[in-house]
Amino acid sequence: MKKVIDYKSVFSLLLLLIIVELGSGLWANTRDWNAVLIPASLNTDTAVKLVGDQTQMLTLALQATESVRKQSADHDIGLEWDFPQEMQLISNEGVFKQTAFESRRERGRNYFSLAFRVNNANLLGKPGERINSDWQYQSFFVRVPPAISDENAYVNLTLRDKGQSYNWRWPLRISRFNPTKAHPKTNIGLWDYGFYRAGTASDGIADFFRAVGINFTQRASDQVFFAALKKRSITVGGYTHHAVFAAPQATDSRVSGEVLPRQFACPQASLELSPKSPVAGVEELARNALQGDGMAVIDYEPTGLDGFCDKAINRFKEEYKVNADKFDIFRRYFSAQKLQTYHSKDPAISDIYGQWKQFNSQQTSAYIQQIREELRKKAPGVRFGVTTGRSYGANPESVAALGNDNSLLADDVDIIMPQLYFGYDGANVKLLMRYTQGWRETLAARKTKARLWPLLLIRYPGLSQDQPPLRVRQQILGALASGAQGIVIYAPHNLEADHWIAIADTMKEIAAYESFYQQGRRVDDLFKLQDMPAHQAVQNVWPDYKEIIEGPDWAFTAHEWQGNYLLTLFNLGERGDLDFTVTPSQKATLLKLDDATAKGDFKWAVKAGHIGFILLSKQ
Repeated sequence: MKKVIDYKSVFSLLLLLIIVELGSGLWANTRDWNAVLIPASLNTDTAVKLVGDQTQMLTLALQATESVRKQSADHDIGLEWDFPQEMQLISNEGVFKQTAFESRRERGRNYFSLAFRVNNANLLGKPGERINSDWQYQSFFVRVPPAISDENAYVNLTLRDKGQSYNWRWPLRISRFNPTKAHPKTNIGLWDYGFYRAGTASDGIADFFRAVGINFTQRASDQVFFAALKKRSITVGGYTHHAVFAAPQATDSRVSGEVLPRQFACPQASLELSPKSPVAGVEELARNALQGDGMAVIDYEPTGLDGFCDKAINRFKEEYKVNADKFDIFRRYFSAQKLQTYHSKDPAISDIYGQWKQFNSQQTSAYIQQIREELRKKAPGVRFGVTTGRSYGANPESVAALGNDNSLLADDVDIIMPQLYFGYDGANVKLLMRYTQGWRETLAARKTKARLWPLLLIRYPGLSQDQPPLRVRQQILGALASGAQGIVIYAPHNLEADHWIAIADTMKEIAAYESFYQQGRRVDDLFKLQDMPAHQAVQNVWPDYKEIIEGPDWAFTAHEWQGNYLLTLFNLGERGDLDFTVTPSQKATLLKLDDATAKGDFKWAVKAGHIGFILLSKQ
């Protein structure tokens, strides 16, 4: 007998199953809440990649739909981590307020249940949107086992909200790691927005930094973490957020007229304050420095778009003899075109823009000097460090594009940290090297004593693309070979196991050759390269100007120190060996080579992505 299918019943059953599934929250992940584990969730493979037998940080951001946000300003939620048995949650801290905690072990796994109150202000967009922040998240510190079995190689997170459950699972990869035995004198550090929250995990994180070779971090939130770092000879910079520099009597404004109440003060208005008036933010700046290693650090990235308070406008018009009508025409154009203004060929715009660029650069520099003078009064002997944009005087295009020469900020600081953030290929490594050398030469020409510690980019917030480990290594050594006197990595919560391992491996070369980079002198002109690839790459640099890179597949530096030469050979290509044929202008003898293969007299092959070190004697 032929069986009759009751399609109506089948449809009803399927509908019922869908309702059940929705009620259980299995499909709700894409509707109501989203958990983003950084960097795992941003990567194609979504794997959590950790170094074995070390304490490390998991970085969690949350997103929610508008319907969730409308329910209330604060949300009481539960989070449950499901870890392999050997993996322990030590502590957590961040933008979520913890209200309860418990742990248990079941079926060979560890479960850590936490209750949080989460404010809407700390939800980073709607599910699926880009995570556009490097600090609005929760940091979870875990002790990682040396290895893990395949069946346990995952991390699971469950979020519970108003009776619904939301589930995420990430593969877990644990890499073997040999702690570095090389600890360079050169500062190799982190611009940190998460590790400073370590709390009871402080000793473990400090041990991890030491194992990698990290010897500087820009903040420590409390004395527990500071003491742990200090014990391991890791220098701490006392970071102070820009919001504390906002001054009611010197509020800054954008070219559009937008008031900036929680930013740095308007430079000109601050400079015109009474000598008896305290400069906003300096007291906290001094306190943070004295609680650390006597180093004050701020983030100040001026562009020509800011500094339009009334006092600045009046001073500018007076100093440059610009009448009100002409200034208003310029300001309206600048407000509309923003950092594309430098492209204008209209003299009515370009002439005043050139004057404003000069004025704005001078004002921001004078303002930083004002902060430094006040800092000296409150905390004599404290070192002062500033991270800023990439523009520098010897590169007029970069200055014109940003409307401000950021290198002028180095005139009265001890450490300048330009943010040399470029793309992800070999051409951009070479561009980084060019900017590092340009900054060093600019500082020398201005006779400033500021030491150059560029910030190097791992990943822009929320983007899938990042610097692979070989590029991180190239960036670090490329910057040092080009004049950097320290290195700061931004932002370290994006670093994965392979990155940490690459940094640890790089410490060996830094320790071996840092005397040439830090105490020697550049002597590229004493050597001639032959038959190198000669094509060009064109890099479009924010905010929309072009840099032409000659020979983007390779780079070369030569240094002299104590009667010897060091040749550093960079194969920036992604495939195939690259031959370097080098002709010295005077007699030289090979003493040593690392990561390069000899192919004849003064000819060496370097593997794709690798860096060769050739040590020569003058005799």
